[in-house]
Amino acid sequence: MAMENGERIEVAEIGPLWLGARHTVDARDLVPQPMAYYHGQIPQ
Repeated sequence: MAMENGERIEVAEIGPLWLGARHTVDARDLVPQPMAYYHGQIPQ
């Protein structure tokens, strides 16, 4: 979802208890990761 919202976007790492600190990144640098709550599916 974040990868479809512009060139510079705000993201947060998912930690063991909650979301971590937010960072602004270039959307082109993001890589889809398996989703834990969808049995490891990778978003397309």
